Amino acid sequence: MAESVQRLITEITEESEGYQWGEIDTANEFQPLGEEQTIAMSLSVLQDYQKGKTGISGDRVPE
Repeated sequence: MAESVQRLITEITEESEGYQWGEIDTANEFQPLGEEQTIAMSLSVLQDYQKGKTGISGDRVPE
């Protein structure tokens, strides 16, 4: 699973030149993340979902 997430992020990064991965901190400021940090966070979120099966349904995600 980790390899497929890493491959997906790498592919998306290559396709979206100039795109920057990051997160919003507690002060609502954008904090850029490197590729390794992005992969680690993505895997952590995926593992949390797999354990608890909680998340936002697709129909609630804005387009």
